[in-house]
Amino acid sequence: MRNKGIAFDLTPLLDVILILMFIILVQGHGQVERAQTAAASSETDRRAIAAALDATRAENEALSSDNDTLRRQMGARNAVLDNSATIAISVETADEGRMLRIETEGQGVRSIPIRWEDRNSAANELRAALTQGVKAAGDQPVYLVFVFDRNEIYQTDYALVRDALQACKSTPHVYTVEVDAAESRSAD
Repeated sequence: MRNKGIAFDLTPLLDVILILMFIILVQGHGQVERAQTAAASSETDRRAIAAALDATRAENEALSSDNDTLRRQMGARNAVLDNSATIAISVETADEGRMLRIETEGQGVRSIPIRWEDRNSAANELRAALTQGVKAAGDQPVYLVFVFDRNEIYQTDYALVRDALQACKSTPHVYTVEVDAAESRSAD
C-alpha cells in the first residue's frame, strides 16, 4: 500500500504535547516549592525542639543540683533529729477555754488549761512538764519549740510560755525556738 498523498499535520499534536509538558513542569515546580517549604518548616521545628531539649536539660541539671543540696540538708536535719529531743509548745483555744499543748517525743500530748483566776497553776504545770521532758532526754540536746500565731495569742499567754522557756534554758543542752505561724504563712 502506498501513501496516496495523505499528509498528517503533527503541529497540533506537538502543541498539545508541549502544553502537557508545561503543565507537568508547573506542577512539578509547585511540588518542589512545597517540599522546600516543608523542609524549611521541618528545620525550624527541629531547631525549636533542639532548643526546648537544651532548656529541659539545663533545667534538669539545675533540679538535680537542687535535689542533691536538699538531700544533704535532709541528711543533716535527720542526723540532728535522730540525736536530739524536741518538745513543741503551743496555745490553743478549745471548747473548755485556752489550753497549753505540749507535745513531747515518746510521751505524747499533754494539755494544760489556762485560767485567768489561776495562771500560776498553768505556769507551774508547764515548767514541770518541760523539766520532765528535758530529764527524759538525758544528755541529748533538747529543742523547746514554741509555735504561736501573733494574731491569735494573748500577750499574757505568750509571757507565761516565754518565762517557762527561759527557766529551762539555763540547762546547758536546752535550746529554745519561737516560731510565729502568722509570719510563716505570710512568707508563703
